[in-house]
Amino acid sequence: MPLPRVLVLAPHHDDTALSLGSTLWTWAGAPIPIHVVNCFTRSAWAPCSETHGSVEAVSSLRCREDEAFLSSLGGHTRATNLGCLDAPLRRPGTGVFDHDEETIRSEARALVEALQPVVADHRHDLWVLPMGLGGHVDHVITREAGLQLAADSPIAFFEDIPYALPRAPEEICRSVGEIMRATGLELNLLETPFDDDRLSAWYTAVRFHESQFTNHEVLCIARALLDRGGEHLWTTRAFRERLP
Repeated sequence: MPLPRVLVLAPHHDDTALSLGSTLWTWAGAPIPIHVVNCFTRSAWAPCSETHGSVEAVSSLRCREDEAFLSSLGGHTRATNLGCLDAPLRRPGTGVFDHDEETIRSEARALVEALQPVVADHRHDLWVLPMGLGGHVDHVITREAGLQLAADSPIAFFEDIPYALPRAPEEICRSVGEIMRATGLELNLLETPFDDDRLSAWYTAVRFHESQFTNHEVLCIARALLDRGGEHLWTTRAFRERLP
């Protein structure tokens, strides 16, 4: 059986590195073809860069950072940047965790329209979406848009880092249960435990995004991920069975 083609829908440029850095490194070594679609890529947020506050400069910088990360995984990994405004630009004066169901529905419809040409132009066998843990509006919208487009494709949800880290396992399981009830999917945990090589791969992935995190912040997140056993995906059986 040929290797599956994986589509990862990421809300922002750094989300794949934070939540899937080690997992993508493992898949890329297979080598599984990986297509990362970054949705909300117009941003002014770069707290560790002098470009912070400039939409053009920050958007360009974050794109280059992510391209360097994905290029490090090898020639079977590529990215598409949709160019949608991130929440602080799209909804000025509204917190990124403040939203209601109508906001999610309407913005998910707009994201579906933006994603449809990308999905139509490429064949994807496996879909990877954010869970939306913590309720960041861009993450929830990306999840809902992905669910509409994935249809019957095998699917997995990544635990959103860093928002998942303060949450107890019981709280995460409740969130998984809510997704299962809403979608009818049966999901089970697929862990990527951190050995030295996988921890190094994750650290390297995140450090490409220097505009977003200090080295101290990256090390704190790494320690938290070690404590919880590495990266977590919640997957359907069909998804797991297609992985080599």
